[in-house]
Amino acid sequence: MRYSLHEIDTNHIVATTVAADRDEALEWFSEKLRLMLTFEGDPLAAEYLLDEWPESLPHIAHTSNPTIPVFVASAVAAHAQASQGAGFGQIGA
Repeated sequence: MRYSLHEIDTNHIVATTVAADRDEALEWFSEKLRLMLTFEGDPLAAEYLLDEWPESLPHIAHTSNPTIPVFVASAVAAHAQASQGAGFGQIGA
């Protein structure tokens, strides 16, 4: 399936990916945005909407209809430390 993540406030497509299922797509979007995204939460508090459509349907023929609410659980702060070599696997002095 193809998935696109839409920002609710701006109606902007943040990113698009191909994934086996919604959970895999959400994991990919989380890594790219450095956010912990989840499907759990109050629909009125959703910051993003997920759209899905068959991979066989060309993107140009797809009419966007994001309806699946996506929520930000938290920012992934540890990622920045790990990319700078701090934190994970080091024993400090």
